[in-house]
Amino acid sequence: MRSLVTKKRSILALAIAVGVTAVAVAYWSADGAGTGTGTTDSPTGGATLTVTAPNIAGVTYPGDSDAIGGTITNTNDYDVNVTTLTSDVTVTPAAGETCGADDNFEVTGLVLKNAQGDTVTAAQLSKGESVSYAGTFAFKETNVSQDGCKDADVDLEVAAR
Repeated sequence: MRSLVTKKRSILALAIAVGVTAVAVAYWSADGAGTGTGTTDSPTGGATLTVTAPNIAGVTYPGDSDAIGGTITNTNDYDVNVTTLTSDVTVTPAAGETCGADDNFEVTGLVLKNAQGDTVTAAQLSKGESVSYAGTFAFKETNVSQDGCKDADVDLEVAAR
């Protein structure tokens, strides 16, 4: 009888050992999936870039044009990717005169330039880093009287995004 009890204990011990092994195998070979969410920070007012103004003083008569350029500097505490340049010409004609900005002035070829002077489509700027820009500013020749533009104040703003 003692032999039968010992055999039952042995079988029970073996069954427990097999069960623990099966649990361990199931534990180590288990699969799973999950997702996480988070929120990115959005700077108040958006990123701020300092853009130096181009010099257009040399363009003084219809048909004249000149190369323009300047720098764009990241003044934020985080990196900014600059991908777009835009320009806006405003004209304040002399008293009693009319001179439309779009009809008489244009900016063409506005591009970003890397440190080697090569044209680039985007610039990743860390805090304090700069990239240059270049283009052409022109006083268009319209083949009609542009006397209304004499003595006008012309301003050119270049913006980066």
